[in-house]
Amino acid sequence: GGTDFQAFSPAPDGTSLFDVPTEAIAAGAAAEIPVIVGTNRDEIKLFAVWDQALHALDREGAVARLHRSLGDDATRLFDAYTASRPGAPPSEITMAIASDEGFRMPAIDTAEAQHGHGAPTYMYLFSWESPALGGVLGASHALEIPFVFDNVHQPGVAILTGDGDDRAPLASAMNAAWTSFARDGVPEAAALPAWPQYDTTERSTMVFDRTCRVEHDPLSADRRAWRAGAATG
Repeated sequence: GGTDFQAFSPAPDGTSLFDVPTEAIAAGAAAEIPVIVGTNRDEIKLFAVWDQALHALDREGAVARLHRSLGDDATRLFDAYTASRPGAPPSEITMAIASDEGFRMPAIDTAEAQHGHGAPTYMYLFSWESPALGGVLGASHALEIPFVFDNVHQPGVAILTGDGDDRAPLASAMNAAWTSFARDGVPEAAALPAWPQYDTTERSTMVFDRTCRVEHDPLSADRRAWRAGAATG
């Protein structure tokens, strides 16, 4: 990708994948199918842990790196994200933008499209920060997987999640919600607040963290910054 974090991704070939998934969903390919859609807050951090060049960037270098995929939107987005993260270094701003470019904004696009076709749509944001590796992962890509499957206790998982006692309650709640959704089409768990369906007015989103909660339009300034330009395509 233009920000150097992901080199490969699926592409339509007319045989196995006939269309860009987000475009197919927008056209109604999955109309009326209930979905849970969401991302992790710091997706890109999993890919950037050992990127020393990234962590050495100044503002000019960060904008230049983002320009590869965002073009003229790079400066505008960098400034918008900086405004909502006072004191954050250029590397953190770059990773936040790249996380949203590659994951969160496409997920929001998908949720909006499904809602538009009348499908029950539930949005989440996984914000639980891992203490592993000195905390550099934040709420990174793939971190939610052992929580959804309630196997944080399995050998090797602590490499990604750490070994804190706070993992088990979150894993139990997330697994219960996903199991409920698979069974009944509604994600519910006794340990979670009621999870409203997503729409483009309230943008209700379940935030999975050490305290789980429903937020309306989380990270809204960032979402609006993308919508203000053409960067999301």
